[in-house]
Amino acid sequence: MPPRIHVPEPLRPGAELALPAGAARHVQVLRLQPGDALTLFDGAGGEWTASVTHMGRSEVRVLRQHLGVVYARLPGEAWELGAGYAVGHLAV
Repeated sequence: MPPRIHVPEPLRPGAELALPAGAARHVQVLRLQPGDALTLFDGAGGEWTASVTHMGRSEVRVLRQHLGVVYARLPGEAWELGAGYAVGHLAV
């Protein structure tokens, strides 16, 4: 499974993108090389397959390819979160 990298901007297919500094550093630490696959996500539900096209000292460029899964929430739609705990008796 390719690594997932957060990119805080809207993503569109087919465009080369210079990754922001934090994301670029993450790719460098993972020692990815040109041609390696990764997954970009924008935090708004978009997830794109991409490949590394350039690895520089401080710049990493990737080519966005295909839209993967989209997780979207409608405006005003609430998310339900639940928490609970079990209460029991320990038999001795």
